[in-house]
Amino acid sequence: MKPRRLVLFTLFFVLSATCIEAQNGPFAGFNFDDGGYTLVGIFAHHSDHPVQKKIGQFFVRDIKVLKDIQRTWSFPREQRMYTCGYHYNILLLKDGVRLEGLSINLECDEIVTAQGSRYFDSSHLIDLKSRVEPLKVMEKEFGSIEDARRYWNSLSDDPNFVFATEPKWVRYDGRFRFRTKCPPNNRDCYYFGKDSEVLAEVSRKIRDAYPNEPFELKTSGGSSEGEVYFEITCGSALADKFDIFDRWNRKLFGKFEVFPLYLRSYWKN
Repeated sequence: MKPRRLVLFTLFFVLSATCIEAQNGPFAGFNFDDGGYTLVGIFAHHSDHPVQKKIGQFFVRDIKVLKDIQRTWSFPREQRMYTCGYHYNILLLKDGVRLEGLSINLECDEIVTAQGSRYFDSSHLIDLKSRVEPLKVMEKEFGSIEDARRYWNSLSDDPNFVFATEPKWVRYDGRFRFRTKCPPNNRDCYYFGKDSEVLAEVSRKIRDAYPNEPFELKTSGGSSEGEVYFEITCGSALADKFDIFDRWNRKLFGKFEVFPLYLRSYWKN
């Protein structure tokens, strides 16, 4: 009986460890039986690795394959974060909306997930070669913002469309920069991130001055004279009347830059 108990205990231990790893994987918690899920693999900074040439850019909607990936893609071993760029971006979509994103470096055997930088064996991708569908890339330019937005709104009706990152021009026309002074007691305020007090205060002033104009705001550096610079993404209407902060006379950084009307999209091959 002892050997049998040992085998049963070992089997229980292995199964338990596997379940725990799967629960901690990057796709844990998603119920693929609900349908509407798509996993997309697109090239990142590099596109000439042997694995990329073998597999290409791909997508998968098959629930069984998605469940297998959910079960096997678990990365408990930590990996040092490298700075040599990435080969794949892996995106999980639900009805076209991005839910999860991973980056893979095939040279450094690294995957970056919400759990941090982990060791990645390229066999995880190679094993998918016969189970995924290839993607075709389309690049398109538009003559007007109206044409661009009309095309974007029509994509979801095309059964061959798979994925595209929403471009800024869907919501806004362009961007410009402006500057203001840091508070007297905080001349290094431009070092703070997106949740800084100065960013919140500047955002409030813009909303109060232009209550009907949507925008996005972020800090973009500063100067040793105690200035903080901002980049605002907005519509042309707000850019035309914006005068509550200094814009370098609307020259240089303060000039309104219209977004290029360009779209890269991914389709069934």
